Amino acid sequence: MRIVAHKVGPGIRPSFTRPSLSRNVTYQSVVSNIMPMKFTVLIIFLFSWTLPDKGIPITGTKFKGVMFPPNFDIKQGFSDSTYADHFTLTEEMIFDLEKQLKSEIKNLTSNAPNQGKGLGPIIHKNLDKYYRQYIGLIDEKGTKYILINFVWSTIGVLETKDPLTYWIQVHDGGSNFWNIKYNLSTKTFYDGQVNGVA
Repeated sequence: MRIVAHKVGPGIRPSFTRPSLSRNVTYQSVVSNIMPMKFTVLIIFLFSWTLPDKGIPITGTKFKGVMFPPNFDIKQGFSDSTYADHFTLTEEMIFDLEKQLKSEIKNLTSNAPNQGKGLGPIIHKNLDKYYRQYIGLIDEKGTKYILINFVWSTIGVLETKDPLTYWIQVHDGGSNFWNIKYNLSTKTFYDGQVNGVA
């Protein structure tokens, strides 16, 4: 059987010449050879479609935020150079993290600087008012950790920078902006940082 090639375009299909009587070629054999190719192309298309380069919204009872996929370019506005690679986050990781954060937030932030008295909100009293950005990172020693970025939801930054597309990093602003890391192996929070004030 001979396939006549044509330019590929919308609505254009390859045309087949009529098989010779001396060859035992049927329509079913042609279709069975072509269908696996179409299926493979479909799988590749769906796989690439499910790997977005922007964040995936996540909402819990007392929090709202975005999980960034491994192919997100965090370097746009990101200053932490300790990470060596990314990993894929799951909703289960985030919900577990948030549950633990809720129970530990007072101990983690009560002595943090630049909060209250006009410097910014008291973090542990206003945890549910922060919008979150989560990304899974791996440091140079191979330790997996989640970096959580907290942005005060009423300050207007979320209207000027799309939190699904940009890793939001602001200089100054006190406790309107802070971040912390969460070690997936030890289930501990560490290296919390609150913004300074001008």
